[in-house]
Amino acid sequence: NTCTPASSAPAPPPPSSSSGDFKPCSCKKSKCLKLYCECFKAQRMCGAHCKCVDCHNSPMFEDIRNKAIADTIAKKPRAFDGTIASGACKCKNTFCLKKYCECYSAGILCGDKCKCVDCKNYLGSEELIQKRRKDGDMA
Repeated sequence: NTCTPASSAPAPPPPSSSSGDFKPCSCKKSKCLKLYCECFKAQRMCGAHCKCVDCHNSPMFEDIRNKAIADTIAKKPRAFDGTIASGACKCKNTFCLKKYCECYSAGILCGDKCKCVDCKNYLGSEELIQKRRKDGDMA
């Protein structure tokens, strides 16, 4: 069950950025309405290039998507303004190795401001190296 746009038009290109590449999402439980969805975070609707499941980030669910955007902004006013993560995550169960972690998602290591538990997102972490390789973020 993949995410496809409601119309036959191709998905809009991602917003311009310093690096012209983007990763299509592969969300399974978030319905593509959380900031760890690459498409949602980039304010781009999911399209044929995505491999998500039960997607609500599409024109067919525009009302739900707009509410999710409003709710996200209410909780985190700068969520979509392109700023780099604050570097102060509060992860408890993910070892800071999933996109739920704002540090991991931004490609930065956890630091002194973080309040995470059992963190594996630190320099020299074998778990971090293996996860980045698996995700294709490292050679």
